[in-house]
Amino acid sequence: MLGALFLVILAFSYNVSASVFIRKDDAHVLLFRSRRANSGFLEELKRGNLERECIEEICDYEEAREVFEDDAQTKQFWMTYTGRDPCLDNPCKNNGTCIYMEKSYQCQCPEGFEGKYCQEVFEDTLKCLYLNGGCEHFCNGTGPWRKCSCAEGYALEDNGKECVAQVEYPCGKIPLLSVTNQTVQSDVRIVGGNHCTKGHCPWQVLLEHKGESLCGGVIVRPDWVITAAHCVHKRETTDLRVVTGEHDLSVQEGTEQRIPVAEVIAYQHYNAVSGDGDIALLRLQDPAVFSRFVAPVCLPESEFFARELSAVRFSTLSGWGGHTVGGNAPPPWPRPARLARPAQAGGSASFAGGVSAEERGGADLQYVLCGVPAGTSTRLQG
Repeated sequence: MLGALFLVILAFSYNVSASVFIRKDDAHVLLFRSRRANSGFLEELKRGNLERECIEEICDYEEAREVFEDDAQTKQFWMTYTGRDPCLDNPCKNNGTCIYMEKSYQCQCPEGFEGKYCQEVFEDTLKCLYLNGGCEHFCNGTGPWRKCSCAEGYALEDNGKECVAQVEYPCGKIPLLSVTNQTVQSDVRIVGGNHCTKGHCPWQVLLEHKGESLCGGVIVRPDWVITAAHCVHKRETTDLRVVTGEHDLSVQEGTEQRIPVAEVIAYQHYNAVSGDGDIALLRLQDPAVFSRFVAPVCLPESEFFARELSAVRFSTLSGWGGHTVGGNAPPPWPRPARLARPAQAGGSASFAGGVSAEERGGADLQYVLCGVPAGTSTRLQG
């Protein structure tokens, strides 16, 4: 009886071991890892593979494009693929810290390095004092390191220095126009005055009073214009109208936009007797439509103005001006002039908040929007 029981147990043990343990060849199959997609001899010469390029490794846009060979499919894939945390594989160089920000990232660079990936060495002791810190537009040196920024309508490039336009007609940029047969004529009345070719002063506007040419001005926003305070002093707002896209006053060229003035804001310290603080803002009833012939000027940041622009000796102004001695008959075309600006003691002037004027340290604003007729020191009319 005992011997029979032993044989039963032995047979059961054999059956169990046979079901648990398998042959060596079969076991090796379970432990084998499939080879990398498209791996092998001359791997890079083969057609792009999504698994190889973008799943087993992190790919860039060009590598993804090689896989799909189609722009639409690549963009559709890239919108979801870039949603992954880019900081998993830290792209920042020189011990930079990667900070993840919703489908994007920013490298926080250690001292002495800059750039999108902290790849550039930078000596920041001078900050903005030398060559504007390398910034194309504005340089701010108030913090531990200098920081570049751009005017409205531009965005900072990946190198942290250059600015690229984000809108069709950004401020301060003259659209590329075909060369015309207009000749550049010198204006002996204004020092350095020349004929401004159509489209080369797109921010220049004409201010009309009761339908008659009165003064010039410049666009700073689609619905804001800067002009001289003496032009609007003691005049009814309802009688004023701004003309954008104007060039030849004697011809209707089809580019003009006539927009009523909704509000006049003269500088609070304007003195009609001395002419000090001769600046005013005009809010337009409707925004101007920007085009090749209508674009705004760029307004500087306060710190940039105080450091850079206040030290500029010569400035370029444009306007129609008074064309006859003792009168105010304007020439038909706007004329830019390179004018000397007298040095000012006790402070400098700046625009704060974009479209408001602010006096700093007793600054004299009497030369704003003004010119110097040849042989005199009076202001440019209009």
